[in-house]
Amino acid sequence: MPRKDENIHFGHRERMRKRFLKSGFLEFTECEILEFLLYQIQPRCDTKKIALQLLEKFGDLQEVLSADYEELTKISGIGNVSAEYIVYLWRLSNACQQYHFDKFCMRSVESRQIYFMKRFEFQTREIFMIACLDDRMRVIDCKTYEKTQLKSEFYEIMGMLVPLHCNQVIIAQNRLNGSARFQEEDLRFASHLKKYLEQLKIKLVDVILISKGLAVSMEEDTRL
Repeated sequence: MPRKDENIHFGHRERMRKRFLKSGFLEFTECEILEFLLYQIQPRCDTKKIALQLLEKFGDLQEVLSADYEELTKISGIGNVSAEYIVYLWRLSNACQQYHFDKFCMRSVESRQIYFMKRFEFQTREIFMIACLDDRMRVIDCKTYEKTQLKSEFYEIMGMLVPLHCNQVIIAQNRLNGSARFQEEDLRFASHLKKYLEQLKIKLVDVILISKGLAVSMEEDTRL
């Protein structure tokens, strides 16, 4: 029979898992992100305590994830496997950022988030991007527009997609201020765009919002 503390940990982790599946790490603190990552490989430990020790030692989440293997193993509760896992996550993240994006496949929400996070990485102004896809969800072209330009030249810009022979598009935008959440205005625009593109026989697959280092998908939001 499981101990009482094991039942408490299971309930807490199940709630975290549901939060993650719903909106990724959108509402997680740095401590909760580390706690969540660690319990993937330490299912029976108090990973919150370990996460707090990591943050106390290294300062913030990025410093923890980029920490040296030997330094990680000096933290109580971080053995060889946990240290290797953290190093693996950091190197995987770097590999994704260096990925060559020609003919990049956008079939999964995660792939779209990686693609646009990289393209928006150094943007200092608010813009729209339109990724044109073929029937295998591979990027044919990706065009960038000022937000004011998209509003004033909407029909001309949409018409330019037809000669590219793209069957599907994904729209992405960044928000420099405010939360990484879709607003009613975003939903109305997506609905209008979807109906217009249908007339051109082009499918609007998803809308991605980039804000504060996060990428959220309208498809995951289920409102597109």
